[in-house]
Amino acid sequence: MEEVYLQAILLGIVQGICEFLPISSSAHLLLLPQLADLPYWGKSFDVALHGGSLGALLLYKRKLWLQILNSWRSYLSDMWHNPAAREWPSYRDPFLSLGFIALVGAIPVALLGFLLEDYVEVYAHNPYLIATTLALWGVAMVWSDRQSPNDRELESVGWGEAWRLGIVQSLALFPGVSRSGAVLTISRLLGFARPQAGLVALVTALPVVGGAFLVKMARGFVLDPALGLGPLVAGVAASFLAGLASIRLLEGILERANLIYFAGYRLALSLLIFLRLI
Repeated sequence: MEEVYLQAILLGIVQGICEFLPISSSAHLLLLPQLADLPYWGKSFDVALHGGSLGALLLYKRKLWLQILNSWRSYLSDMWHNPAAREWPSYRDPFLSLGFIALVGAIPVALLGFLLEDYVEVYAHNPYLIATTLALWGVAMVWSDRQSPNDRELESVGWGEAWRLGIVQSLALFPGVSRSGAVLTISRLLGFARPQAGLVALVTALPVVGGAFLVKMARGFVLDPALGLGPLVAGVAASFLAGLASIRLLEGILERANLIYFAGYRLALSLLIFLRLI
């Protein structure tokens, strides 16, 4: 039983850390049981761990969520009482823009997720493919980071750019890409400074991760009999605490350094996977 608790906590820590860092949580959750010869407890356990990291995001950025909600409430009230003054919400203030980007960017993810979910589960969970994706997207992250200016304002984002951000974000349906990594890459190419790109990555996580969590929970939660409720709670708690640390780490790195550190980890992990599988 102690081994079950240890594995649940380990997987929770891995999920919590990898959800917000651009290193692909889905790749780690899929590959760790294979590479370490551990039992896989199914999608319901993975979904529960995502719930823990989602709770960390809600708590850590609680002031930001309130600012976004208040900005949207004021915007909708103004538009209701003064229709002649209507303008795109992203042109008003950064909090409106963040909410706008998150909502518009979630649409392609939802559509492509609905269309490609079965395909991804059948064909994209191959460890060789995951290792290749980890390496290639790591290179893309470094390239985008070196090509990009740092003077873009959030308020300047329009429909087209928010939509393109969502399309790139949807590539994270494939394990190894990383939702956070995809958003950071496209945000840098759009000209956002690294801290702003990190903020966009965190804000866009809420509707995507939250929506996926609710959909999967609605479809049914089936707990593996080998797991038990105690280890499940321990894993979720570990994911929550690791998620808090991960968000803080991401913000700290983006304030002081570039994306090459994340890319280096991705390349090292990709090499390790290939060596383990050969």
